[in-house]
Amino acid sequence: MNMKLLVIGFDGATFDLIKPLSEKRMLPHISRVMAQGVSAPLISVIPPVSAPAWTSLVTGKNPGKHNIYGFQDKNGRVVNSTFRKSKALWNLLDEHGKRSITINIPMTSPPEKINGIMKSGILTPHERGFSGRFQIDRESLMEKEKALPKMFHWEINLTEKALEILKKEKWDLFFCVYHLSDFVPTIYWNYMDETHPQYIPHDALSTAVEDAYKVLDDILGRYLSCIDSHTCVVVVSDHGMGPSKKVFNINEWLRREGFLDIRTLTFRKVLSPEKVTGFISRHAIIKRLILLLPDSLQKRAYRMVFSKSKDVFSRVRERSYAYAFSHAHFASIWLLKKDEATLNEIEKRIRNLKDPGTGEPIITRVYRKDQLFHGPWEENAPDLMVEAVPHYSIRSQRIGTLFSEPLQSGDHRMNGIFIAQGPIVKNGNLEEHSIFDVCPTLLTILGLPVPSDMDGKVMEIFKKEVSIQAAEESQREFHQQVYTEEEEKTVKERLSALGYFD
Repeated sequence: MNMKLLVIGFDGATFDLIKPLSEKRMLPHISRVMAQGVSAPLISVIPPVSAPAWTSLVTGKNPGKHNIYGFQDKNGRVVNSTFRKSKALWNLLDEHGKRSITINIPMTSPPEKINGIMKSGILTPHERGFSGRFQIDRESLMEKEKALPKMFHWEINLTEKALEILKKEKWDLFFCVYHLSDFVPTIYWNYMDETHPQYIPHDALSTAVEDAYKVLDDILGRYLSCIDSHTCVVVVSDHGMGPSKKVFNINEWLRREGFLDIRTLTFRKVLSPEKVTGFISRHAIIKRLILLLPDSLQKRAYRMVFSKSKDVFSRVRERSYAYAFSHAHFASIWLLKKDEATLNEIEKRIRNLKDPGTGEPIITRVYRKDQLFHGPWEENAPDLMVEAVPHYSIRSQRIGTLFSEPLQSGDHRMNGIFIAQGPIVKNGNLEEHSIFDVCPTLLTILGLPVPSDMDGKVMEIFKKEVSIQAAEESQREFHQQVYTEEEEKTVKERLSALGYFD
């Protein structure tokens, strides 16, 4: 039997919300797929952020093999599909004459030439992506009563166009991702959660998260009505969601501990706490540090970078030891001076960080790069990865205060979802699986071999024992292309609106 595969991605979807809503019979289509097939919690990659998580899902590999560690690389550049160093699911289908249609999957811009159709999504810096026409900015999303129906319309409009393609084109794999299950909990969590410190009673918005899941359930139902009996269905997410109650500003901590010195860029010793929302300049680390400055100083810093860039860069490196990027309740710390003593000292001090209100530890784990990542691109990994208590979001772009209130009341969690149903899929619940296990499982559904260098394994979802074929390694050669300044600005503005950059 030649099996077809429909994959619907619900970015940020979690069983913590799906199960109680299903028990209330609010999600009939998701409930039916779960009842007729298999489901399992899906443990995301560290950090549980869409860029590395979706890339790990479609490659079956850890970031040390595919090279995507976040929305930015260690030099502060916004990454894109050309930074990926491993073949993705659709590349492997190409090699076996299978046809793929991929829509709105993160990290597919610029789109690749494949045997089929690839439509990139919201982080495409131009109109060619399916979602490019929709305005994404912090101001419009913060008008919460107006933003919600706009987001619903956005996903429904995406579905209309995707279904046109599904019905018209031939395909073996159809893979479309929706972001409503990430966006809405991020913004509206405090309207439904009475235990949240920023809880706001509001009749219209108290069901915003619930309504978002109902919209996605309806969308899934529309897909189910269009497929035949030779199609397997997989519903998957890249990570989960939960409340964000406090914020730890990690670069302020590095500054206070003496590991980050940006006096060279401020022209004074006292920094304003004013929050900055954009990058300027070209030099990667200088650019990152300018981001920490108040608006009144950015133009002066910008002029200095371009007039005396080598001198400034040298002085920043001489005076600083480390800087950080943030990801949900995780942060990547990069050393500017590669020495074990500094690494040990940062690790020791940050482990002892306490909540000023409760006295409880904030940091649950600190990882060295070789504990999380392995592969030919491990050298591009952060030197340390810091994990906080889940309700503590970490932010890297605020200076002047160590702790602050979250701008958005929801944030990412490690537990995503995997649900599968179809003619060859058994019924039941599985133990939790790694996000790396998704790609080899999808390949096996389609009867294709699994590359030997994948970190994931095939899940036991099948009615009958299947033959798992081995294939050669799946690294790829691809010319890396950086975005233009204008393209990078556009993508960063969208990421900022969605909460990835403060």
